[in-house]
Amino acid sequence: MRVNKRPYGYEEQTMFAIMAQILLIGFGLVTTGWTQTDFFPEETQLKTAFTNTPIDVCGRVVDQNGFPVENCIVCLTCGVATSTRADGKFILSNAIRTNQLITVTAVGFYPEIIPVELYLPTNRLTVELPPIILWPSNGNVIRFLFGGDTAFARRMLDPLEQAARNEFPVENPDALISVSNPLPGTLRVVSYVKPFFLSVDYPIINFESVVTLDPSTPHWEKDYVYFTLPGSLPAT
Repeated sequence: MRVNKRPYGYEEQTMFAIMAQILLIGFGLVTTGWTQTDFFPEETQLKTAFTNTPIDVCGRVVDQNGFPVENCIVCLTCGVATSTRADGKFILSNAIRTNQLITVTAVGFYPEIIPVELYLPTNRLTVELPPIILWPSNGNVIRFLFGGDTAFARRMLDPLEQAARNEFPVENPDALISVSNPLPGTLRVVSYVKPFFLSVDYPIINFESVVTLDPSTPHWEKDYVYFTLPGSLPAT
């Protein structure tokens, strides 16, 4: 059977020409004065407006009986800090719009660390927190913190899952933890939770992970889905 194909029209030829030009530019075979942001000016403007619109965080610090605590140091992860007034209230001005930890410290009290959501629309100019309760560190209160099923999982070493489960992961510059030098990356991972454990008397972690350089699974019943490199242990 013979099929007669009609010739491409002007619109189709124009479309193909534009697509070819875009591909040539993308592969660097044709130079242009354009920049990537020229293709998405509205998106770029929104990102700029979001970044340049800070947000305020306000709240109140009280003790276990509900009385205000004065002269507490209140600090966000981004570095914005202040102290509480006589009524226990505080305001952190011009904070970055990203989710952060807020740390509250005062003489005679345990530090308190709580997450605060600041990745919010630009029409939200202020976030008001519920009362933050501080507990006295006078020996009458003991703080425990339990962390369970902890492991520096395979996905931290091999985010793209390029290696089989029974093979050692390949080096990936985008991985949270480097296969060849795991300690720096492990320290960065631990840094996100370290303040919580430093704020208690007895931190307890259930480290549920095989520590090995050989994930080929010598066990006869189950695979080593998660394992930790020996080089990561000093970070714990």
